[in-house]
Amino acid sequence: MKKLISLTLFVAALSLFISCKKKEEDPTPVATTTTTPTPPAVNQSSATAPSLVAGVDTAIFDYTVNYRTEGVYLGFIVTDPQGDSWSITNITSSNTNVATARIVANKDFDWTALSVGTTTLSVTVADATGNANIIYFTLTVTYDDAPTLNPSITTEFDLPVGSELTWNLSDKITDAQGDVWSITNVAVNNATYATVSLGANTKTISVTGLSAGDAVVGITATDANNNSNTYYATVHVIAAAAPIGATQNP
Repeated sequence: MKKLISLTLFVAALSLFISCKKKEEDPTPVATTTTTPTPPAVNQSSATAPSLVAGVDTAIFDYTVNYRTEGVYLGFIVTDPQGDSWSITNITSSNTNVATARIVANKDFDWTALSVGTTTLSVTVADATGNANIIYFTLTVTYDDAPTLNPSITTEFDLPVGSELTWNLSDKITDAQGDVWSITNVAVNNATYATVSLGANTKTISVTGLSAGDAVVGITATDANNNSNTYYATVHVIAAAAPIGATQNP
């Protein structure tokens, strides 16, 4: 009987030993939690990179579609918080059918208007250590009419030899967009009969009759956006008697 009890206790002890040993060799895994980091936002603004001065209007309007190149200098509207030197490192146009863009110098960019429409110019500015921000400009291209001569205005004159005709066009030429305009060039097809020059202001011309004959005067009017038209007037220089130096004001 004692032997049976001893054997039973031995088996129980051995079973407990094996169970404990198994737990030591094959512990139950502890549940863990994995956190996935959130990626930075696209084009996230960098507080240490050059940036646009607050309040600057980034809307650009180009009123011409004649392949004329414009430009913007960022030196006065972009600053670096640490005062680091910076430059434009890249520029793209979202719609190259409307306009293309390029870097001209380290703080300058320009574009060429190609058609009516709107495009976004993305300008990357970076400091010497590589901190960068992207500044977005909205470029709108529209047609801009050149100054127009009123079609009802008389463009044919008689001018006695030795007389001068002063023609003030300030109320005879208008600009559809209200742009400031001026006469930028005058010419005559035959200097034997007449000479022409700009008058006392940028909207007046003077024609002087030299000898009898017909002369055609070309007048180019240009607005502030460099849109221009050329108009023509015919001057009949006649040998009729007139005081030398007499002036006509049509």
